[in-house]
Amino acid sequence: SYDANIFSTLIALTQEFAGRKDISYVTELLDSRNLNSVNDFGIKNAIISNRMMSLLITQLALNSESMRFFNALLTSDSQEGGEYFDIVIKKVSLLFDDNQPLEFEKASQLIQSFYYSFEKRYMLLGYIHDGTIIFIPKKQDETKITLDKEDELFYIWY
Repeated sequence: SYDANIFSTLIALTQEFAGRKDISYVTELLDSRNLNSVNDFGIKNAIISNRMMSLLITQLALNSESMRFFNALLTSDSQEGGEYFDIVIKKVSLLFDDNQPLEFEKASQLIQSFYYSFEKRYMLLGYIHDGTIIFIPKKQDETKITLDKEDELFYIWY
């Protein structure tokens, strides 16, 4: 019942845009048990709220300095004085001069390189390779990443 509105919306969208291959959806789920059902609608990108909150709490416990980043992420601009941040998507070729593929033995190396290369103002969330959105993996020290010049990085600028 938590995700009933999601399913109603997905049914309406799939009926309205049946046969369209140029549309992709991202959805938020409250109950992770519904992930397989959402995948049946062709949804490849789902955010599961309880997992996100768990990750947030873990990050804050491990690194108290990340509070500024999360404040900017979770606070909207308003008259009450929210902080400014922006989500950006850019091609690798626009961010880096090297036209050769960028290879990282560990995802954690990519995250750190990106963060420090841009003076701690950008936090990498993932990348888009051949039209597929790939979020930074959980097992960052076990995942090798290669970025082509046509790949796109998505990150938060704060």
